[in-house]
Amino acid sequence: FANYGFAYREFYNHLVLDRNFYDNNGNFEKAYLQDNYLKFNFRNHIAKAGMDYYLNDKNIIGFSAGFVSNRFDPRGDNSSLVLGSDQLPESTFTSQNRSKDHWKNVSFNLNHKYKIDSLGSELTTDLDYINYSNTSLQNFDTRNYAINGDLNNFDILKGDINGTLNIYSLRSDLSKSLKNNWKIETGIKTSFVKADNDMQFFDATSGVSIVDQNKTNHFIYEENINALYGNVSKKWDKFSAIFGLRAENTNVTGNQITTDQVNKKNYTQLFPSAVFSYNLNEKNNVELNFSRRITRPSYNQLNPFKFYLDPTTYKAGNPDLNPQTTMNY
Repeated sequence: FANYGFAYREFYNHLVLDRNFYDNNGNFEKAYLQDNYLKFNFRNHIAKAGMDYYLNDKNIIGFSAGFVSNRFDPRGDNSSLVLGSDQLPESTFTSQNRSKDHWKNVSFNLNHKYKIDSLGSELTTDLDYINYSNTSLQNFDTRNYAINGDLNNFDILKGDINGTLNIYSLRSDLSKSLKNNWKIETGIKTSFVKADNDMQFFDATSGVSIVDQNKTNHFIYEENINALYGNVSKKWDKFSAIFGLRAENTNVTGNQITTDQVNKKNYTQLFPSAVFSYNLNEKNNVELNFSRRITRPSYNQLNPFKFYLDPTTYKAGNPDLNPQTTMNY
C-alpha cells in the first residue's frame, strides 16, 4: 500500500496587546500599545508506503515508512505606540519578521503478529523509529521613531535554529482468550527519546553578525520510559468487568548547554483502572468505571525554543514542566 498527499494552507494570527509598566512602588512608568499581524503559508507533503507479508496461517510480518515535509515562510508586521508616564505618546517602533522554516518527519515501523489459536489469542510486536527535524532562518528588522516620525535607531536580529528529535520504541502485546469468556491482555513497552535544539541569534545591526548571548541557547532533552501493563476481563450473561494495572518508570534529563544547567527527573507510578458494565435490556446499559491517567507535556512545551513576534513578544517552552496525573470516575 502507498499514499501521497499535498496541502497548501494559509494561517494568520492577529494579536493586539496593551502593556502597562510600573516601578517597584506601583507607579505607572510607560505603556506599549501594540498590533501584531503574522501570516503563514504552509506547503505540506505527506507520503506513506508499506507491506504486509503472510508467512503462514499464524504469522504476519509487515513494515511501513512515512515522510512529511512542511515548508512555511512566516511574515509578521508589528507597530507599537509608546506612552510616557503622563499617558501621552512619546515614540513609536515597528518590527518586520521575515523567516523561512522547514520541518521534516521520517518514520519507520516493523511489526509481527502471531495468531496463537482460533479463539482470537495473538502476540503482536512493533519496533518504531521516528525522526523530526526542523530548521528556521529568522530575520527581524526593528526601527524606533521619535513622535515626530524621525528615525532614532534600528536593530536587526537574525536567528539560525536547528532542531532534531529521535524516538525509538519497542512494544510487545499478548492477548489470550480463555474458556468461559475470560480474557487476559498484557504487554511491555520501552521508548528512548532525544531532542537536540540549537538556537543561535545574532545582532546584525552593524552589518556584521555578532552572537547575541542573551537569546542564544542549546538544549538537549533525553527521556526513557519503561512500562509494564495488563488487564483481566470476564463476561457473564448481562454483566462484564475489566481490571487493569499499568506500571510506568520514567527517566528524564534536560541539559541547558549554554548555561551548563542539568535537570534530572526519575519516578515510577502505578495506574490502575476498572470497568463494570451491566446490560439492563437490549436498549439500555449501565456502566461504572475509573482510571488513573498521565498526561505529559509535549516536546514543544518542554523546548525553550524562542519564537519571536517582535522584540518584546516571544513564546517559549519550559523544560521544568511536570506531567499531570488525573483520576477519572
